[in-house]
Amino acid sequence: IGGQAETAEERGEGWCGPWSTAKALIDRRAAARQARMAELGGQPPPPLVAWTPRRDVNKPRLANVTEVPSLQSLVIKLLVEHIDAVEAFGVLSPAQLHELAAALCKKRKLDADKLKLFVPEDVVLTELVVPDCHLVDEESLLNALEPHTAPTSPLGLLSLGFCGRCFTPNAAALVERCEQLHTLNLTGCYRLSDAALCSLLEARGDNMRALQLSGNSQLTGKAIASVAQSCPNLTQLRLEDLAHMRPADLLPLRRLCNLEHLSLAGICLVSDELLSEILTGSGRNLQRLLLSNCSLLTDASIVSACRLCPSLVELDLYGVELITDVSVLAIAECLPSLRTLSLRRCVQVSDVAIEALALASKNSLESLSLNNVPAVSDVAIKALRDHCAPSLRHLDVSWCRAITDHALGSLVDATVDAGAGLSSLTIWGCAQLTALFFNGHSNDKLRIIGRSFA
Repeated sequence: IGGQAETAEERGEGWCGPWSTAKALIDRRAAARQARMAELGGQPPPPLVAWTPRRDVNKPRLANVTEVPSLQSLVIKLLVEHIDAVEAFGVLSPAQLHELAAALCKKRKLDADKLKLFVPEDVVLTELVVPDCHLVDEESLLNALEPHTAPTSPLGLLSLGFCGRCFTPNAAALVERCEQLHTLNLTGCYRLSDAALCSLLEARGDNMRALQLSGNSQLTGKAIASVAQSCPNLTQLRLEDLAHMRPADLLPLRRLCNLEHLSLAGICLVSDELLSEILTGSGRNLQRLLLSNCSLLTDASIVSACRLCPSLVELDLYGVELITDVSVLAIAECLPSLRTLSLRRCVQVSDVAIEALALASKNSLESLSLNNVPAVSDVAIKALRDHCAPSLRHLDVSWCRAITDHALGSLVDATVDAGAGLSSLTIWGCAQLTALFFNGHSNDKLRIIGRSFA
């Protein structure tokens, strides 16, 4: 077949395929950097933040030496490893049972047979926490709950994660008998119906203090109205990933005046008007407001929320992409006690707003996520260093590629000088960071997330 002959490069190994293309780009990276340097006169621009590494940057940092594990953690690890040989746990505290259940779920070992170990008939059960129930069927859950759901049962906390397979209206009817029930957390409860939930809340709503429902496409405005009417003493409400829920269905929530923790995460139809209306009832007491992926919200509702909820200590705006610096400036002005803030994927936020936030939140801000906020640069990091070093413990700057080694290094060192130091730093996608930062900063206890060699 006639045609143009292959070039020498095309005949080599680096011609086709994603791996070969990536390798070719990496091989040319140094030459491209030198070309950019030549365009700038042969010298890199001076860094905005002056910083001198406190360690030899050519000496790789040793892996962090972990603390000696506790005897309890070693025992739990042993139990999980040999769970098939365990006949009974004996007398354990609720906290120990929770930790054991979490460890089993992490290994995907908590099935119907293992669930029996957590609900022995001869033990008085006050709490049942199972983070992952996807291996438990309906019949097994009903059999496990039956001995502990009598009217005189002390069961007060029921938390079931990924419970769609097992938590049905029949299970709700059993739980309805627990007179002491005050906390109900059901994630992924896709088989729970309006009628079952309404019946449960009508029977036990007066005593309910915390309620979490997520991942259910059956629930309608009738269920939300029942929450508002039957649970007047709720202090924590999490309605999450109910993407089908209409704004009008959520309006009854404004009647809940004692809420301290409200999450509407993943309810994408929440509007500015609806949020402001809901917060008129509970705003004065609210301490935590989670609005991740409520993508229709704008500056108007966030500014209103800040004014209606002056006591907020945690605010999650992950994925609220329509907000701008106006919202962050309102946060800085109205929320002096804020400790945790997520601006992840708030792509219109700039350095100016982060500077104002850092100045207003000095000595209080503990956790800040700027993940995928592309306009963030060394200016914002310098402001955090100057004002928030004594309090800042967790920082996420993933995909913020305008941040340099010098700025991050000076921030980490400043937190060490100010006290306890930064605990964790998340840097996914920050390929511009080099050994100058990783080997040069002075915090040996810093946990860096996002780079395998860090």
